[in-house]
Parts: sequence; C-alpha cells; structure tokens
Amino acid sequence: MMNVPTTSKLRIEQIIGVALVALLTIGAFYFLSPLLPAILYAGILTVSTWPVFEWLRDHLKGSASAAAAIMTLFFATLLLLPLVFLSIQVAEEVPRITQGAREMLDHGFPTAPEWVASLPYVGEAAARRWNDLVSDTRRLAEAARPWVAKGAEYVLGLGAQFGSTILQLLVSLLVSFFLFRDGAPIVQHLTAMVRRVGDARGERLLIVAGATMRSVVYGILGAAVVQALLATFGFWLAGLQGWVFLGLVAGLLALIPVGLIMIVMFGATAWLFFQGSTGWGIFLLLWSVLVVGQVDNFIRPVIISRGANLPLIVVLLGILGGLAVAGILGLFVGATVVGVFYTMIRDWAGETPAITSTESTSPGTPYS
Repeated sequence: MMNVPTTSKLRIEQIIGVALVALLTIGAFYFLSPLLPAILYAGILTVSTWPVFEWLRDHLKGSASAAAAIMTLFFATLLLLPLVFLSIQVAEEVPRITQGAREMLDHGFPTAPEWVASLPYVGEAAARRWNDLVSDTRRLAEAARPWVAKGAEYVLGLGAQFGSTILQLLVSLLVSFFLFRDGAPIVQHLTAMVRRVGDARGERLLIVAGATMRSVVYGILGAAVVQALLATFGFWLAGLQGWVFLGLVAGLLALIPVGLIMIVMFGATAWLFFQGSTGWGIFLLLWSVLVVGQVDNFIRPVIISRGANLPLIVVLLGILGGLAVAGILGLFVGATVVGVFYTMIRDWAGETPAITSTESTSPGTPYS
C-alpha cells in the first residue's frame, strides 16, 4: 500500500478542519439568526451600562450574580412595562375609537369650526369642502372607508409587532443577565482573540467600538427621554385626556430622529383646535415647534460626539435600517452596528491617533 506524503496529509487535515469550522459557523448562525437582534441588543445593553454594574457588584461584596440580577430586573421594569402599558392602552382604545367612528357616521359629522374658515388663503375652501362632505353622509362614508380599513390593518400589525418586541426583549434580558455575570472572562477571551488578529490596533478598535456603542445608545435614549418628558408636560398642561399614553407614543417616535414625534404633537394640537380650545392649541403648537422640536438638535449631537464623532446621517441610516430589519430592537442594534463600523473604518484609516503601548482594556471592563 502506497503511503501518502506527510505534507499532503497535513494539507488534507487542514482543509477538513477549515471545512468543519465553516460548517459549524454556518450552522450556529442559522439556528441563532432569529435571535440575533435580541443577542446583539443584550450585548449593547451590557456594554453601555457596565460601569453601573461594576458599581453594584462592588457594593454587593463582589457578587456578580446578585448585581446581574438587579440590573436585569431594573431593565425589565424600564423596558417591558412601557410596552405592556402601550399594548393595553391600544387594546382599550381601538374599540372606543371604532365605536366613536360608527356613532359619527350614524349621527353625522360636525360642521367645520370657525377657526378653519379663518385660516389664511385656504380657510374658506377648506371649510366649504368640509361642509360639503358632512352634508353628504354616504359620500363621506365612502371616502372614509378605505382609510378605516387601512387603519385597522395598521393597528393589527402594530399589535403583532408589540408582541414580537416583548418576546425579543425577554430573550435580550435573559442573555444580558449571563453577559453581566460572566462579562469579565468573556472580555478577557475576546481581548486575547483580538490581540492575535490585530495586535495593538485590534485592541484599540475594541476600545473604540465600546466608546461608540455607549455614545450612540446614550444619544438616542437621552434625546428621546427629554423629548418625551417635554411632550408629556405639554399634553398635561394643555389638559388632554390620555396624556401619559400620548407621552409614551411620543417617546417611541422620538427614538427616530426624523421628526416623527411631530405627528403626535401636531395631532394633539389639531384636536385642541377642533374642540374649540384655541388658546391651548396655540400654546401646544408653539411648545411643539420651539421646545420639543428643537431640543433634539442640541442633545443628540452633544452626547454622541462625547465618545465618537459620528455624522448624524450615519446614525440615521443605522436607525432606519435596523428598524426595517428588526423592529424597535433593531433601532438600537442598527444604529450601534453602523456607528461602530463607521468609527472602526475611520480609525483603521488613520484618522485617529495610533494606540500607544500603555493603552489597553482593563480586565473585567468591556471595551473601556
């Protein structure tokens, strides 16, 4: 029997080894792909709040499990309760809105308020068009029917998305508990692997990734929280019913920095004008444009630029892409991944100072 040369055996073994690794990688990705946004979100959550976890762990006599449990419970309260509340409110409001729409169709819509006719340039035409539709109930019902059907479909889809988001959040919280508890050895292994692949620059990129991750999350959440609080205060001051619900919806829309929060603000303003509360309508309009709409332009860039000088378009593209791919959780994942990628490419291209020999990750501290 002819012996195969030793070099050929080694080459065959290497090929088989690489094939097995590739096969296992593909298999792991295939089975974990449905949970990938939740896993990434858990990693982002862990890295962004690691200093708080360390403080808790130090004050709990070094118990990483107790500190991880407290952090997980805190985020469960902070993230899940608003979504559950919104789901309940939507479920309660949809039948009420449907009943109200049916009553309006049965008893007729009100004529145009006086303030509509007083609008410059378009007021008289708008009021005349409004009154023409009101006088013809059948025509109005036919015009409204497609919009009612689309609205019902949208609400059903929104409810399904809320359910999926809550499930993904539960997975993220479970993963984040283990990441908090076992974060130190995970970071040590990750740092060692990065050093092998990229030497000092690879470790530098790991530090840059952590800083960018925190900056993007803090910037998105910080601006959204401030806008939500200001919007909720305006709703409460104007005497709107359901001001807590409106504030939560405004906060969710504020996470997307393209002015979507103004849909709620202007809708509430229009409702006040429709109800005849002209003074409060003017107040809420000015509050929306001059306060709520402007604070985002200041807070978000300042917070994001503290850790990573990211253009707003990079963050915006990451948010929209993540939202399209994975819903609400993808909003944070997309913005963070795109922001980290942009920063790492810029750092790799040499736009930031090269790492010195004294810079390194601290053991047990993710990307600090």
